[in-house]
Amino acid sequence: MRKTKIVLAAAGFAFLVLLIARIGPRTLARQLAVVSWSLPVLITLGLVKVVLRTWSWEQALAADGVVVGTRRLLGIAVAAQAMAYLSAMGPVVGEPMKPLLLRDSAAVEASVVGTLVDTGVYWFTSALLGLAGALAGILLLGGVPGTLAMLAVSVAMFTAALSLLLSRRPVVTRVRALVCSWKGQGHQSCSWLHKAEEIENRIRSFRFRHPAAVRRMLCLGLLIQAVTAAEALTVMNALGIHIGLFALLAVEAANRLVKIVSFYVPGRVGADEGGAAGTFLLLGMDPAAGLTLALARRVQALFWAAMGLVWLSLRGSARSARRLVCPEQGKESFDAGSAFIARNP
Repeated sequence: MRKTKIVLAAAGFAFLVLLIARIGPRTLARQLAVVSWSLPVLITLGLVKVVLRTWSWEQALAADGVVVGTRRLLGIAVAAQAMAYLSAMGPVVGEPMKPLLLRDSAAVEASVVGTLVDTGVYWFTSALLGLAGALAGILLLGGVPGTLAMLAVSVAMFTAALSLLLSRRPVVTRVRALVCSWKGQGHQSCSWLHKAEEIENRIRSFRFRHPAAVRRMLCLGLLIQAVTAAEALTVMNALGIHIGLFALLAVEAANRLVKIVSFYVPGRVGADEGGAAGTFLLLGMDPAAGLTLALARRVQALFWAAMGLVWLSLRGSARSARRLVCPEQGKESFDAGSAFIARNP
């Protein structure tokens, strides 16, 4: 498994080097210098996205009776985002981290439903924008040979994702019935699947139990997607490139498709850059601009990943300090108690 990840990361890096060589290092360096002023704006937009996502997560937790301070949730969200970005299969790593990092303030069982509901709402709004972008791509590129089939598959993928997220039919129930009939009701996997079934039922019923919270989360999720699109507009404006609404939607849809296809590549190195350059080429724009956009977004992601690692480090240091202080305080209390008993036999 580890060797596979190393090979994929190396292949992605090699592809990125070849892409830069093909486009031209001087051209890329010139464009990066032009957009350098926009990097603080991109980092700020990244903060806006994290804050909006944290508010959405807070809404989900509060609706289920888990009340945690926004500041703590923000730190956990940044840390989970960092681990998701730096790991292969990012969301599979990042999202489960949230209830685990929150266990000092709330039980994992209590916070896992709200966390997964927030994740589902975020994926729903992302798939919604992806579907709009795929349809926009059909309008722009429907006449280009070889692209219509690819865009139709993209539409089908996003539609299937939306249908799955909106479906009321539980998935784990059918899996549990299959596994338990095969392994037997007494098998440990049946017990795990039974707990997973309970969690899935609570997740799927969440929008009926807390409709107001879901509406607020949907609004926040759509704002996050709008801020994400604003990142592309910021870079394009810095490069002096006018990009229409349909082209912008198509670029964002391609970005989401690349994330889905390359989810197993650590950091999606090479995949993001190649996907962006290829999308810009199909849309009749400079592929160097697409590569510049992907690299600018990578700088933003690496900055917030570093902030997440710093938060985790400080949290670990604080825990270590508490572990050191508590035994020392306990020893002082014991010595004081012993002295009191000696003076008062």
